[in-house]
Amino acid sequence: MNYKLLITALCSSILVCNFCAIAQDNPANLTNFNEALRIIQKNLVGADKIQFDKKALQGLADQLAPSVQIITNKDNAAKGTNSSSELNLTNRVQVLDKYYLRLCPGKIESESQLPFQQWNECIKTNEIRGIILDLRNVSTGNYSAAADFVSVFIKDESVSNLFSLGNVTYAVNKELCHSDFQLAQLPLSILINSKTAGPSEAIAATLDKEHPSCILIGESTAGQTVSFEDFSLPDGTILRVATDTIHFPDGTLINVEGITPEISIITSEENALKYFEDPFTNLRITAPENRKGTSTNKVSIKINEAELVKMQNSSGRSNSKTSKKEEEEIEEGIATIYDPCLARAVDVLKTFHWIKQTKKN
Repeated sequence: MNYKLLITALCSSILVCNFCAIAQDNPANLTNFNEALRIIQKNLVGADKIQFDKKALQGLADQLAPSVQIITNKDNAAKGTNSSSELNLTNRVQVLDKYYLRLCPGKIESESQLPFQQWNECIKTNEIRGIILDLRNVSTGNYSAAADFVSVFIKDESVSNLFSLGNVTYAVNKELCHSDFQLAQLPLSILINSKTAGPSEAIAATLDKEHPSCILIGESTAGQTVSFEDFSLPDGTILRVATDTIHFPDGTLINVEGITPEISIITSEENALKYFEDPFTNLRITAPENRKGTSTNKVSIKINEAELVKMQNSSGRSNSKTSKKEEEEIEEGIATIYDPCLARAVDVLKTFHWIKQTKKN
């Protein structure tokens, strides 16, 4: 394969698509671009053709990211070393505020690895009123498992096909649509962030379309609901190009730049990871400067006596009486939630429940 021709063709096709669209309004724009490129190549001080081409390719990839990516050997060596890989991404279940169930799938794996029945039993035994599906930091899995995952939350029997990627269509798994499953009967809040990628993005987008009481909370997702093809360049660099993206039966596509939540909550990456692991940790009072309005979460906090005692207790959740009480509250599902995304999700579900009760009355 002639990779030089491949890159040239790729760059040319993208540039033509972009600038022809602009040229429809002003045909001079395309000529201006070509002329500007010629002038820079000819007159730029210290311009080296190899470096010029390298920077031009990198700039093109940056502008079209994440649909076009340049993967170097250094990137491959660093793969998997980011902080999210250190998180506890195993299946977790938590009851919050007595009536709201937080589900953390960890990985979107095969049907046998997803504890749907366990979740359903937990709903029955705890009188759950709403579900929080926490897909933050979930980027591992496959699309077949994603379709199974969505199936247990779908109660509309008329729904058949869920989404397609390339020539493959993923349909509702009718065996998982049990009439006694409570997962499909309750309002749903889905938490997403920039590390929500691939199959988990497909789940969030599909449920947002098909579930009657679903709301997305958090940050825009990674934008990786695409199929990529890798092309090896002579220097060992990989040119990764998105060749297809997920589309729904009605023809709409998932935005390649990521899914945007209805309720946006931005938290620093450091705090977000801590909250994900332990949503009951109050990070807002750990540093004195946060009391001066410089908190990442932009929340004005009034420090009461109990919180001052906690601040003085540098051992955190030790074996003190306060810590034991906190553990008991967490176990009973009544502990204060400091994770802003999780707290907002609970508030939203409470609103759903209040509206439902109001209609009954």
